[in-house]
Amino acid sequence: MRVRAEQMLTHAAAQEWTVARRQRRRHGASGTASKPQGRLRVQCMASFGQHYVAPMLADFCAHHPEMTVNYSTSQYFPDLLARGVDVSL
Repeated sequence: MRVRAEQMLTHAAAQEWTVARRQRRRHGASGTASKPQGRLRVQCMASFGQHYVAPMLADFCAHHPEMTVNYSTSQYFPDLLARGVDVSL
């Protein structure tokens, strides 16, 4: 389960990078990054986050230093659009 959660975080980071790259292209910026960069907003249920997500966040951030991870937990399913969350686990 931990490996799957880590894969999901890596995939989410790559998706965030892809969106940022497309936005730069639309606005005429040149150059592209070879690694995911930017902000990743992650929210999950508290018990899942405590057991699976939180223990791997330090490793994830060490492997992706260009990323800023905003991590939060909740007892409720989030309204992703209203809360500005990129990934909900």
